[in-house]
Amino acid sequence: MRSEGVAVLEALDEAIRIGREAKIPVEIWHLKVAGKPSWGRMPEIVAKIEEARKCGIEVGANTYAYPAWNNGLSAFVPPWAHDGGDQKMIERLKDPVTRKRIRSDMESAAGNWDNEWQEIPNADAVLISSVVNPQLLQLQGKTLAELAKPKNQEPIETLFDILIANRRAPRTTR
Repeated sequence: MRSEGVAVLEALDEAIRIGREAKIPVEIWHLKVAGKPSWGRMPEIVAKIEEARKCGIEVGANTYAYPAWNNGLSAFVPPWAHDGGDQKMIERLKDPVTRKRIRSDMESAAGNWDNEWQEIPNADAVLISSVVNPQLLQLQGKTLAELAKPKNQEPIETLFDILIANRRAPRTTR
């Protein structure tokens, strides 16, 4: 589905519409309502699936029963900042003006993208699980909050610094 966050109902409508129009079953992989703005919305999702089934559309889903996911840190960065690939994103993070715009977009609840920075409860919820740059191995197993504190830095700035230092997106677990 196109969204598992704030636009999850619209994404579900789209998946159901595609199934209905194509006359094919719909399978939703890892059904969830991601991010704190969407917490508590699962009853709406289940009701929508049940409604589709009553209309004769075959809808199936699976879910996982743990409050974590694994993704690269660059998933926090807005899509426009990825244009041109990882190296361009790194260049944008190094530029103070563009870095400020990226941060502003991440800190804003508005927008037309799944803003994962807005979905986490806080920087303690972001655990660095692996890095590509061997010089950053000491970061593994620590949260963004833990890494930011000794630097007297805001976690979002620590995230940017890690992305730059790693040259590729380290894997994270939340």
